Amino acid sequence: MILAYTGSETVSAPVEMIQAFNKVYIFRDGDAALFVDLSTNNITGSPTMTLVEEGAFSLPSAQLTTAFEITNGEAKGTKSSHGYVSGDVIQVKIVGDSGLTLNDTFTVSRVNGNDFFFFLTMRLI
Repeated sequence: MILAYTGSETVSAPVEMIQAFNKVYIFRDGDAALFVDLSTNNITGSPTMTLVEEGAFSLPSAQLTTAFEITNGEAKGTKSSHGYVSGDVIQVKIVGDSGLTLNDTFTVSRVNGNDFFFFLTMRLI
């Protein structure tokens, strides 16, 4: 089978290729992935590969908070201008005497002014 690529896209090095349901993806080291939807393209011909749309992303920012209040499984951190919104993922980098574990990640459940909240996960022993 010959695969056509969108525009001037090429595949000139080894790649990873997977099929997920009705789509085939080609992952190119460092370049945008290509895909073809086989439900709308005839596989017996030469289906055209399309670039996967790139989404918005952001790098994590460091927020120094050394004290947390923990009540009923919900932790509250306070930091002025923290910039968090509900759904942000945070990672613990300094534990102090908080009882949290270094490098654990949590999802911000809500914010209120300078306070941000997240639920702790229970570890079974």
